Amino acid sequence: MKRFISWLVLYLISLLTSILTSLVVGIGSYLLGLVNELNTFLRIVIYLFGGTTFISFLFLPVYYGSFFAITASEAVKGTKKGTRYYVFATYMLISNIIGIIIGLTESTFHISYVIMCVYYIALIVLGRELTSKGDEHLTTEKAK
Repeated sequence: MKRFISWLVLYLISLLTSILTSLVVGIGSYLLGLVNELNTFLRIVIYLFGGTTFISFLFLPVYYGSFFAITASEAVKGTKKGTRYYVFATYMLISNIIGIIIGLTESTFHISYVIMCVYYIALIVLGRELTSKGDEHLTTEKAK
């Protein structure tokens, strides 16, 4: 039962991350629209000095969402080699790639699909890395 709840927690946090990613991309596109209304010199200055900040703003859900999903799922029921994250993220990554291909053919492409692909890749890498080191990195209780 704990294993099922752990999968459910992983799914719900990934769903929440997807919603937050869409929200962040919406806010980012609104900000880009505001910047594009400025004159060319100010636009270049904002792109040069604020470009990396803007890109890091877009990828915030990837970093915090993947770590939070792994930590919360491991708190319910641990996994030995991170296979839960590998299986879940691989399935969702394939689904997102199919969504990207369909979006490109129907002209409904959205950048949040790409950001979620990066999220699922981070989930695979962080899941394998954090669970291979043992539970002491994920939980606050230390073995005595």
